[in-house]
Formats: sequence, C-alpha cells, structure tokens
Amino acid sequence: MAVAKQQRITYVLDESDKDVETPLIGGSDYTRGRERKEKHARIGFIAENAFSSWLSQHGIEHQHRGGKGETDIIIRGKRFDVKARDSDTGTDLIINEDLTTNDDTDFYVLSIVHRDSTGEPVAVEFVGYISKDEADLQKEPIQMSEDNRCELFCVGNQHLKTVVDIVHFS
Repeated sequence: MAVAKQQRITYVLDESDKDVETPLIGGSDYTRGRERKEKHARIGFIAENAFSSWLSQHGIEHQHRGGKGETDIIIRGKRFDVKARDSDTGTDLIINEDLTTNDDTDFYVLSIVHRDSTGEPVAVEFVGYISKDEADLQKEPIQMSEDNRCELFCVGNQHLKTVVDIVHFS
C-alpha cells in the first residue's frame, strides 16, 4: 500500500539547506546535457541537506556524509541513500543499475523537491523509504531516454514505508 499523503513529510527549506557546493558531474546515468546534470545534482544535494536537517530537528542522531559518491546518511550503522526527484518528474523511486549492486547502501529514501514560481527550491517532500533488498525485489526496468547509457529501474511509491518509521533506527 502506498504511503498516504498525510504520512509524507514536507520539510520547508531554509537558505542553509540550499547552500551546496558545485555539484559533481559524472558517473553513469542516462544521457543529459551538462546543465540538466548540474540541476539534478543540485536538487539531490539539497534533498540530502533537508533530510539531515529534518533528522536533527527530530533528535535522530546521524552522520551526514555529503553523498559525493558515498552513503548520504548513516543512522545507527544503517546506510541511507537519499534519491531526489523534481516535483514535475514523477513520484516513483528511480535507481541506476550500478546502485543496485552497490554494497554501500541499506535503504533508499525518496524525496521530491518542490519549487516556487521562479524555479527556486522551497520544500522537500519525503515520500518514503525502502530497503535495498526490498527495492531489488520490486524494481522494474525503465527507459528515461532513447539512448540510456545505463540500465535504470523504477520502484513504485506504493512499496515505500513512511519516513516517520525511521525513528526506529535511532
């Protein structure tokens, strides 16, 4: 059953959440121009910062590692990879094939970055989370462009658990 809208968490961004370094460009992904890659990398870092801030606000001890090619967040030894989508690109979890074989992740957190009328990120909605093992069972191959450079998988958000349950890891 999908995470009900009322069980999703919406975190309103402050300026410190949006203060991210120049995003990394590279790694395997589907074909995108440099500008789109930078935009998507920036929203990913913003979502990671927002998740870390939300955890701190709720007294959940964690380590925020910055997500530069490594686990984004660690809570009591459990490794979380924060995956971000723009609000206009859908609400399902998209995972690159190389991440499904990465042993540096225990859970994926799906977040959606919402923007104001100028395009500036203003809030992050945490849709839910799923274990890597469960994601491997539920994933379906998808194609995001005609010339994908890597295999992509989709996990429908109906398979996610509410982020509120992450308190059990603390």
